[in-house]
Amino acid sequence: AGTFVSGGSIANLTALFAAVGGFGNVDERAQCALLLPGCAHVSIKKSAAILGIAPGHLHVVEGDALGRADLSSLRMALRASGAQRKVVVGVLGSTVHGAVEDIQGLAEVSVAHGAWLHVDAVYGGALAFSHRHRKLLSGLDSADSVAVGPQKWMYVPRVSSIVWVKGRDRYDRAL
Repeated sequence: AGTFVSGGSIANLTALFAAVGGFGNVDERAQCALLLPGCAHVSIKKSAAILGIAPGHLHVVEGDALGRADLSSLRMALRASGAQRKVVVGVLGSTVHGAVEDIQGLAEVSVAHGAWLHVDAVYGGALAFSHRHRKLLSGLDSADSVAVGPQKWMYVPRVSSIVWVKGRDRYDRAL
């Protein structure tokens, strides 16, 4: 299920709001761990602050020169986290370098560790329309939430984004 919102930053905030429990469990947010790659958009850290995720529970996962998370480092960080709720952020097209992470790998690691996977595809979601590059979306169907920005590559003339949350019941409970 999904909704339109007024831009990529709000899309990421909305998805992370769902990831931390939406309108429920507000007191537990300070205990939520947010694991993100170095290439994550600044809106992810801003969203964490707005949602009340403690700064000490933000973990930038070690990665490559483009900021893509190393899956072994992500596994270690998830194992080391004592948080009850864990949220992993994946990036499908970073703003600076266009970095595309291994979404399938992130999905497998997230599932194995009971973590919510949010994919920021605001910039790279339009790859769905590319026959040549669509393979980079592999694993996206395993994400718990996805943000896409039609204004980036789909010629939508105003700032807009779409947020999807896997499962109508989860979407309704959280949002």
